[in-house]
Amino acid sequence: MFVPPPCSPLPCSLGEGPGVRASSKSASPMFFGRGAGGEGILKIGIPNRELTSEMECLRLLGNLPNCPTVRLLDCDPENGLLLLERLRPGADLTPIPDDDRATEIAADVMSRLWIPALQSDSHFGSDCHFVTLIGWFDGLQKLRPRFDGGTGPFPARLVETAEGLIRELFAEEETWLIHGDCHHYNILSHGDEWRVIDPKGVIGAREYEVGPFMLNPVYQPRPNIKRETQRRLDIFSERLGFDRQHLWAWTVAHSLLSAWWDLQEDSTGGEFALACGEAFLELQTPKG
Repeated sequence: MFVPPPCSPLPCSLGEGPGVRASSKSASPMFFGRGAGGEGILKIGIPNRELTSEMECLRLLGNLPNCPTVRLLDCDPENGLLLLERLRPGADLTPIPDDDRATEIAADVMSRLWIPALQSDSHFGSDCHFVTLIGWFDGLQKLRPRFDGGTGPFPARLVETAEGLIRELFAEEETWLIHGDCHHYNILSHGDEWRVIDPKGVIGAREYEVGPFMLNPVYQPRPNIKRETQRRLDIFSERLGFDRQHLWAWTVAHSLLSAWWDLQEDSTGGEFALACGEAFLELQTPKG
């Protein structure tokens, strides 16, 4: 049986014996079990701003009608503990053979996720815990200094194009609370509904949400990635009412950001995101 730290106030006695097991799918340790309140999942993370942002996002969105996020039953920010409802059957989008259908499901989920991040709202004041999209992309300012003014293993055309797009995108950015990582593996079935897990709780443009989805499923062969991306852009633009060019621009920008996050000390890593980014570039004048 997993026992939370003694200082934790969480009511997370999830049961004993075979009813409790660890999940191998998450980067954070997760324990499934049954307690007096039914089935739940205890997620254990390192206390930091990103985890606090996730907790605050789940708290805030959980109060909205028809919101598709997993329910946060309780949390302990100081100890990095989240007690979540367990989703059944909990299958993600990857087994769905029809990519159009998976994209339509994602678009429906996204459309019910976002709320305006108004400074007048106490949740989004100067002391709020949410991370920001501009803060994420500011990290890319270290890319060229890392490679003595060049782009290293990153394709120069991709870097130059993304840099220009990022300047344009943030010049007209709207501020919303978005999920920040809404892709195939974070959208799970629950009865006859779809729920989303692991929100980053990011303040930024809604159109960015499409970027992480476009890179997924990761590390799987995508021989028709250009045609697939065109279809996804069509669906997201139609279902969400966003400008197709903006969606494409955020997709390219995110591919560079994702590769940068994956870069290792020996300058390896990020190859999958870079390959996708180069494919996205070939759609530089998207249809529509």
